[in-house]
Amino acid sequence: MNTRRVGGRKILWSIALVLLVAIAAILYHGHEPAYDGYWFVPVRVHLLRSQALDAANCRLSPQDVQRIFSRVNQIWAPARINFEIESVVEEEAGDASPTLLEGDRISLASVQRLRPAVSLTNNLIHIYYIHLLAANGVFQNLDALFVQDTAQLEPVPGGIETPLPRVTAHELGHALGLFHRQAVTNLMASGTAGLTLNISEITTARVTVATFPFARKSPAR
Repeated sequence: MNTRRVGGRKILWSIALVLLVAIAAILYHGHEPAYDGYWFVPVRVHLLRSQALDAANCRLSPQDVQRIFSRVNQIWAPARINFEIESVVEEEAGDASPTLLEGDRISLASVQRLRPAVSLTNNLIHIYYIHLLAANGVFQNLDALFVQDTAQLEPVPGGIETPLPRVTAHELGHALGLFHRQAVTNLMASGTAGLTLNISEITTARVTVATFPFARKSPAR
């Protein structure tokens, strides 16, 4: 066997393989993966009001909610997931007791006591906006996502300027099975204005949303 000839062929095959990988990278650079249709997820938005407990008294209007979710859906567009507002409910907080407070804010341990039982259902996601919470937002269950209307975020390159859509999109990320990330430009970073999602996170979110009996999927295009 001619070892020089065999060695030369191996080198040529290696070069060819490197070139093919490089060409594929150039052709597909910047292209999003092909996803099988768009997922639509119904959300009931609760604007809690309370004259007795200022921390629970949300300052947002239904028009504000429309603007927030328009931006939320832009953030989640790379994953082909759209959150549809089923209704915006302005209602009195279920519990307005000062015992809910941690300092001047609603404690995370007590926040579910704010939910009025009359507007709860099991066939969609529930998001509650309140005025002051012990965190920008918190996900506790599909029917218990809370966001404070006074949310503040650390700015990052390429991040969002308005906090509420980002905090809302972040908590919805938890509902879709995602965890906190250390990368500050990522949507799932804690307390930053980051917006990005990686392929693994998008895959996880789409696998999770497929388990929601109330979500519907459009045909693939």
